[in-house]
Amino acid sequence: MADYGSPSLALGHGAETHQRATGVPTTNHGMPVSDNQKQLGVVDTFGHLKAIGFNAVAKPLLDKAEVEPDEGVADIPGFVEAAKRRHRNREPKVRTLA
Repeated sequence: MADYGSPSLALGHGAETHQRATGVPTTNHGMPVSDNQKQLGVVDTFGHLKAIGFNAVAKPLLDKAEVEPDEGVADIPGFVEAAKRRHRNREPKVRTLA
């Protein structure tokens, strides 16, 4: 993630961290990633209690995914610290606990 001026979004946790919405994202097969796929990636990452790092240009994607910011949703520089753990305090927001 070199250019923070383009839409930048980092999703993941620790070694699993991967980047989406940077430049022209593609799938493993080289096909462009649609906005719906990006939105689904954000929702899945949030639901798996993982960290999300973003810049101001990518903020509309978080809004569209209806992600409520918490300590696991950080700007790009803060992402490294946020990605060191799962954010279990958001679990009641994403699933019903018995």
